[in-house]
Amino acid sequence: MKKSFYGSLCHKGIRGGAIFITDNAIIYKNQTLTLPDEYKNIIIPFCEIKEIKNGWTLLFPAIIIYLKNQNTYKFIIFNRNKFLTILKHLL
Repeated sequence: MKKSFYGSLCHKGIRGGAIFITDNAIIYKNQTLTLPDEYKNIIIPFCEIKEIKNGWTLLFPAIIIYLKNQNTYKFIIFNRNKFLTILKHLL
């Protein structure tokens, strides 16, 4: 299974892109030239996720993903409720 959503990474601004849910990971992809390479193709395996919280950024629905290694990613997700519903069934 692979579900696609429009999503933006919140890292030194709002960076457009796409976010995917697969059977075992969350994947974020972006082709922006000004974005550092380590943020262009983020793969977050479910086993590395410590916690996911809802949030808001500039009046947009966001999620914050806390990892076991202390890293944190914040994404603006369009259709956040559907994203979280699918994720809840896989975690």
